[in-house]
Amino acid sequence: MPNAAIGPGLVYDSDVFDHAAFLCGLRFAPYSAEECDSLAAAGYSFEPRELNLPSIGVSRLITGDTVTRRVTNVGPPATYRAEVAAPGGLDILVEPASLSLGTNETASFTLTFSRRGAPLDQWTFGELVWTDGAKRVASPIAVAPITLRAPEDVYLTGGAGLFEIPIAFGFTGDYAAGVHGLRAPLVEPGFVEEDETNRFSFRFDAGVSAHTIEMPPNQIFARFALFDDETDGQDDLDLYVFHCPGNACVQVAESGGFTSEERIDLVFPEPGLYTVLVHGFDTDPAGGRGAYYNLFAWSLGEEDYVGNLDVSAPLAVTEGERSTLELEWRGLAPATRYLGAISHHPELEPYSLTIVEITSP
Repeated sequence: MPNAAIGPGLVYDSDVFDHAAFLCGLRFAPYSAEECDSLAAAGYSFEPRELNLPSIGVSRLITGDTVTRRVTNVGPPATYRAEVAAPGGLDILVEPASLSLGTNETASFTLTFSRRGAPLDQWTFGELVWTDGAKRVASPIAVAPITLRAPEDVYLTGGAGLFEIPIAFGFTGDYAAGVHGLRAPLVEPGFVEEDETNRFSFRFDAGVSAHTIEMPPNQIFARFALFDDETDGQDDLDLYVFHCPGNACVQVAESGGFTSEERIDLVFPEPGLYTVLVHGFDTDPAGGRGAYYNLFAWSLGEEDYVGNLDVSAPLAVTEGERSTLELEWRGLAPATRYLGAISHHPELEPYSLTIVEITSP
C-alpha cells in the first residue's frame, strides 16, 4: 500500500516568521516592539487562529469570523476541491472552493463561519478535506461559538483618557455593561530571604514571607501581584495564595515565572482571610541574602462604582455585530496602578469580565 506521507500532495508550511508573529500576539512577547511592528507591516497576523497549521481551531467564534490558510503542492500539477463536513449548526464557506496548483506552487484560502443554531459556549467539530480525486488532505476543525467576545484584559496608561474596547456579539437581544472600580491597590512592603533549597512549602520563615489579607463579601474579582520594578534587584520571587477561612488553609493559586513579574487572579473569590506567601526562589546577590519588595492586592465588588471610570455601550445587539465600548477614566492619582473591570451582561445576565489595568504615571 502506498505511503501517503511520502506523497502528501498539499502541505501547510509555517516558518520562523509565522511563529514569531504568533508570539508577538502574547502580552509578554519574546521580541521587541520594533521586531513585532516589522512583522505586522509585512502582513503577518498575530491572531493564534491564523498560525498556518493543518488543524483549524477557533476558541471564541462569532458569526462572520474568518480563518486563512495557505497550502503548497509538493506533488505533480493538480486541481484540488474543498469538501467540508461542517460542525453541527454551523455553515462554512471556503473561498476559493478549488485550487489549481503546479508543483511547489502555493495558494491561500479562507474559511468564513456562520452560526446556524449551534449551541453557544460549547465545542463542536468538523473537517475540511482538499481532494484531487486520488489524494485527500484532511484538516480537523474545532470551534466554540460564544455568546460574547471581548478582551479579557486591557492595559492603559494616564491619569485620564479615552479608549475603545472591541466587542462582538454571538446573540441577538439586550446587553448591558457594568463598571467596577477603578481601585487603587493595597500595597504591602516586605522582605524575603533567599531560599537556598529552592523548595516552597507553607511556612513563615526560611525563604518565605507571609501577608494576611481580608477579602470582603460579594467580590467579583481579586488580584495579587508582584512586579520586577517593585523589588530591589534582579530577583526571582514567586507568589502563592491560600484561603484560610478557619483553622486550616487551602492553596487556591500560585504564580512562579522566571522573574518577579507574578500575578494571581481570582474570579468571585470566597470571602474571608487569605494568606499570601512570597517565596524567595532566587534573589539578587547584590542586594544581600534576600529581597525587599512590594506586594500589590486589589478586589472589586459587585456594586463598586467609584466614579473615576465610565463606559458607553449598546443596549440592544444582533448576532454577528461588531462594536466598541467607549471607556473614559479621570482623576487618577499619580504613580499609582489602578484596577477595574467591565462586566458583560448579555440578556442582562452576568457572563464575563474585562479587567482594566491603568497605570497613572
